[in-house]
Amino acid sequence: MKYLRFFQIWKLAIFALFIVCVPGCLFTPNPYGFINAIISAIICLIIAISPILSDILYIKTPAEKLWKRWAFVEGEKAQARKERAAYGELTPTYIDTELKYGLFAGATDGKYRTTLRRCSCPDFKKRKVPCKHMYYLAAKCGVESLK
Repeated sequence: MKYLRFFQIWKLAIFALFIVCVPGCLFTPNPYGFINAIISAIICLIIAISPILSDILYIKTPAEKLWKRWAFVEGEKAQARKERAAYGELTPTYIDTELKYGLFAGATDGKYRTTLRRCSCPDFKKRKVPCKHMYYLAAKCGVESLK
């Protein structure tokens, strides 16, 4: 599960909690210990898997299908973002086309985490349309032409 290192740490913490809690429930001196352990294991498993499920579905979904949600974005502003992605000052620090994930060095705010769904840069947060980082990643994944 190498992709987990790129997503939020709390997901790993929940999974670790599951691994630590379940064996403890099995060895309690309570007569209902085993039943409680099974119920606790099921609840912990649901809690541990639910935040990771969206990441798994993202990775399994083809890049073309993910990028299709932005088909409505056209016009001069979109073209300008594509040009900045192709020719502008863009500093990718890590690109993984298999995971459809990228890290970019930001001008002022450190690093931007980018997927084909969203980006942590101020441009995407404000406008909610693909930014130059997303266009660059889409081009690297082979689903967008920057020319």
